[in-house]
Amino acid sequence: MGILLSILSETPEGLILSRPDDEHDGYSIRLYRKYISASTMVSSSSSDDSFQRLAGYIGVLGTAKNDKSRKIGMTVPVLVTYNNPTGGINMEFVLPLAEGDAPPNPSDPRVSIKNQPESRWAVKALPMSIGLHSWDRVRENAAALREKLKKDGFKLPDGEGVWRLAIYRGPFNFWQSNYIHVHLPL
Repeated sequence: MGILLSILSETPEGLILSRPDDEHDGYSIRLYRKYISASTMVSSSSSDDSFQRLAGYIGVLGTAKNDKSRKIGMTVPVLVTYNNPTGGINMEFVLPLAEGDAPPNPSDPRVSIKNQPESRWAVKALPMSIGLHSWDRVRENAAALREKLKKDGFKLPDGEGVWRLAIYRGPFNFWQSNYIHVHLPL
């Protein structure tokens, strides 16, 4: 139970370059430092177990499913990336900085460790109800943010491109505020 009590205490390191009340209306620009994540593909099945695969890797509900059987603290947010060109959806847990550059290897071949480079994103907060129940509504919000960014002079990839949902809520986190963000790469 100790890991559950320490859950959600760390977030990816980053800088807010501009806030919504500065020059940008409704969104912020953020620079995220490089990080390491545990990642898995999300299936289109209603019985998708991607969250459970990642939770198993870090050992949230039992023995950690990694080559060291070592529990790893869970961070926020959980990132769900939508990649329009491939149609793929990927879920990732950002690993705590304490894991360093060589976290344990996953036992499940569907889970992989990824080194994510420093990146700049436009970020807009959304009501929690949008992200957890309707990909269509999240996609609409991502498209609206994309249009606003273009209007504000940002150069973006063509088409719907890549966007991600950052979920700041854990399965055992009932006592803290819950919120989500939509992120678009810049």
